[in-house]
Parts: sequence; structure tokens; C-alpha cells
Amino acid sequence: MSSERQLFILAGNGPYENRGCEAITRGTARIIRECYKDSELLCFSHFQSDEQYRKQSVIETDKDITHLQSFRLNEKKLIRSFWKPRTRSCVYRRIFNPKMLKYETYRDMANFVDRASAVLSVGRDNYSLDYGIPDLFTDLDDIVTEKSKPLVIWGASVGPFDCIPYYEKYMNEHLRQISAIFARESATVDYLKRIGVVENVYPTADPAFPMEPGKPEGIEEEMPIDEESIGINLSPLMAKYVTGGNLERWVGLATSIVRTVSQSSGMPVY
Repeated sequence: MSSERQLFILAGNGPYENRGCEAITRGTARIIRECYKDSELLCFSHFQSDEQYRKQSVIETDKDITHLQSFRLNEKKLIRSFWKPRTRSCVYRRIFNPKMLKYETYRDMANFVDRASAVLSVGRDNYSLDYGIPDLFTDLDDIVTEKSKPLVIWGASVGPFDCIPYYEKYMNEHLRQISAIFARESATVDYLKRIGVVENVYPTADPAFPMEPGKPEGIEEEMPIDEESIGINLSPLMAKYVTGGNLERWVGLATSIVRTVSQSSGMPVY
């Protein structure tokens, strides 16, 4: 990495195999380059395996993006690499000093933080209870703020945490220390306002939206696309949230959504 160009760290993302994770990286890269022409990005992400990390590094198409992975142990990785000093150090900290484990998880990123113009904590619903207590991401925040570097929660959904009152109180104080929270949903803005986190909160569109479109090779031969049309992606995961997991009801609701969009817009829907 050049020491002269402005460096931005995109941390906390998942692998490109989750297309949403790739989209937020691509859109964010485009936004940053609009403001900082000569810049480079370091993507420090959480991968499920070393092989997944190596594959993403090899297939990366953007010459100004470099990938690093966090150091996280799972059972297989522990067995394969227990002989390594770093693995044994991680195990020791997990057992005897868990508060220090974050420095092992983010050690490879920490080497670049001092040179970075800012660190963007990317990912959409990391700061929520959807996957349990988000220690992995508040640890990231702590490491960056300890170095007095600008830290931005970037295009995220945040909260709610009210089902765990003591944790909501902690997050209230924690989020006030963040340089800026760019929230992609009005529900996030409203919730943060309700718990008193206001001055550093900015509503924004999802950073994935500016991603440059790409047309799959040969698509026009299979399915010609009208330029004046609307594309909709309706995920079966939505059934978990809007129909209590009932996929049949979700299909019916999705059909109604498509029909309404088509009728109200008068445009073809893909």
C-alpha cells in the first residue's frame, strides 16, 4: 500500500459470497472516490475460512481494494493451528483475559489504523441483537476510538436494544462516542432519538445504491430488458419478519407487491 494516498478502512463486513456485502463495498468505494480521487481501500472482513479469504483476494476486480481477514477461532481452525503461537495466545486470552481478545481479533487491522483517514464500520444489521450481543463490532469501535481516529457506522440499521435494558444503557453511551452514524432507515433514526443519541446521527440512503450496474454477458439473448422498467428483489428471508416464517403467505404478499408496483407505475417489472 502506498503511504501517500488517502487510506480508508472498511471493517466488519462479511464475504462477497453474500452479495449484499459486496454491494455495500462497491457502492462505498464509488462514494469515497467521488470525494477523494486518489484513495485506496482496505477491506478488513470476517471470513468463515482462510480459503474463502484467499479466494476473495484473488477474484477482487478493483485494483485499489486490498483485503485482510480478522483472526477468529472456530473448532476446526483451533485443531489445525493449535501449534501456532498466535492461536495459543488467543486461547489463553479467551480463557483468562477475554476483554483483551479484541486486540487479537483486530490485530492485523490495527497496523493500518494510524495511517487511515477514517474507519467505516460497514455491514447493515451488525449493530443489532439479530445475531446476539454485537461484541465483535463494539470491540472494533473501541480499538479505533482508542487511537483517536474518525469512526463511522456506515449505512447501518442500529438497534433496538430495549429487550435488554442494561445493554441498551451501555449502547446509549457507546454510540455517543462514535464520530458519525449514517443510518439507512427512519426506524433507526427514530429509535436513536428515543434513547437520546441524536447529535452524531445522519439519515442516508443505503450505500449499496450507488454501485455501478453490470450486465451479465448474454443476458439480452435470454431476456431482453426494457430500459423503462423496474427491478425488484424479494427475498424469502423476509418471511421471517413479515409472515412469521410462513412462506406461502409471503409468496402471496410478494405477488401483491409486484402487482401494485406494476399497476401504479405502468412500467414493466422484473
